[in-house]
Amino acid sequence: IDARRFLESYAGVFDIIYSDPPYELGLVDEITLRVHNVMGEGSLFILQCSKREKPSESVIEKLRVIKEKDYGDTLLIFFEKA
Repeated sequence: IDARRFLESYAGVFDIIYSDPPYELGLVDEITLRVHNVMGEGSLFILQCSKREKPSESVIEKLRVIKEKDYGDTLLIFFEKA
């Protein structure tokens, strides 16, 4: 199932969400915005992305960054709902 379609149609919320969209395809902002819609109070969203393709500021402002960890070219960003 395509994660984008699933997130668009899902009506519930998740407590923990981990996303690792393919690098360098321009999906980071789109997936992050869709995940925001299925987060509830206290939900944790972990995004794995390339350091060269971090979410844009306009997307990040909808969430609160808790922590960032980098591993070479890979970045893990931990978010909670703002």
